[in-house]
This record gives sequence, C-alpha cells and structure tokens, in this order.
Amino acid sequence: MQPVDVVGELLFGRRLRLRVLLWVAEQDHPFNQSEAARGVGYSSSGEVAKELERLVQLQMLRKYGRPTRVGPQNYVRTDHVGWEVAAAARTMVDATADPHAGEAPEVVDVTGLPRGTGRGVRHDTST
Repeated sequence: MQPVDVVGELLFGRRLRLRVLLWVAEQDHPFNQSEAARGVGYSSSGEVAKELERLVQLQMLRKYGRPTRVGPQNYVRTDHVGWEVAAAARTMVDATADPHAGEAPEVVDVTGLPRGTGRGVRHDTST
C-alpha cells in the first residue's frame, strides 16, 4: 500500500479522501470533476465528487459555472486555512515514504516526573 493510502485510511478514514485533498491542493486553476477523478487515478468520478462536495461544504472549494445543475461540476479553490491541513498531510505522507520512517521514534518525557508516576499509571496500594 502506498504511503498516501496508509495515511489517508488511518488519519482521514478513507484513502480517496486524502488523495482528493492533496490533488486539489496542487491545483492553481479551475478544474472539473472528471479532471479530479483522472488526477487521483480513481475510476468513479461519482465517488470523487462526494469528496469534492466535502471540500465545498468546508468552503475550501467553490463551485462555479453550473453550481445548481445536476451533473459534473466545475470547481475553484478558495483561500482557506484548511489548505494548511493539506500541506501538513503532504509532509506526513512524504515522511511515511522516507526509508527511516519505520524506525522507532525517540520517546521524550516532557512531564519531569520520575518514570512510572505520571497520570494514568495505577499504583497498587493494597499491600
């Protein structure tokens, strides 16, 4: 499984959701639903349309040209803080693709408490 699919499934609940988000984040021109489906390599433009509609609902995309008509839609990106999420997700995908990504991360204790005395640790006081 490709890193984008792993991150998409685990972080966003659906592989296609992240693929669409990352593809749209790279678009600096208006596009239509069919272009998006080809861009993410997904055969069902209807499923891609569902993900695009989520971005419309979040106001990260705007429909134009024929927003009230049934059928394939045209979209344009908006200036939205949510695109920072896409940038962070891209960084995460790239880090997952890194050959060192499988190594165990360094664990840092930021509590300053002696090991085993932090919150969530149950101490048996019955003896």
